[in-house]
Amino acid sequence: MQLGSVWGHGAYQAPDWTADWLHRELTAWLDLAARDQPGQAYAQLAPPDPAALREARRAEYRANRSDAATDTLTVSPRRARAIAQTAAYYDQVFADAPALHGSRESFAMKENTLPDAARRTQLTRENRHLHQQLAA
Repeated sequence: MQLGSVWGHGAYQAPDWTADWLHRELTAWLDLAARDQPGQAYAQLAPPDPAALREARRAEYRANRSDAATDTLTVSPRRARAIAQTAAYYDQVFADAPALHGSRESFAMKENTLPDAARRTQLTRENRHLHQQLAA
């Protein structure tokens, strides 16, 4: 299946999937952090809260939490939730969720591009072991 561009060089209508995933995950992380701490959506926060959350996100995502010896990436509970939300989006966009019909149309995708749920799960799963780090 060729759909979109891995590197976003503009030859395809669909997004650069890697950049799209990262953007969606980072956006989800901010919204989860806002709801966990101030208790409202990120878009509703007043300064200086958004800047503080962006800095916390930067620190979390830049930290090296991989263990080469065990081939394991450890993530915080919040990042695990952001990953799960992003995976759910991709499951829906590659299926036939009515809410994402317009997105599929914009991406020149057919409905139910990956009809097999197991294939959609495989699309969104990292090959490495992903462990949720329990925050102290």
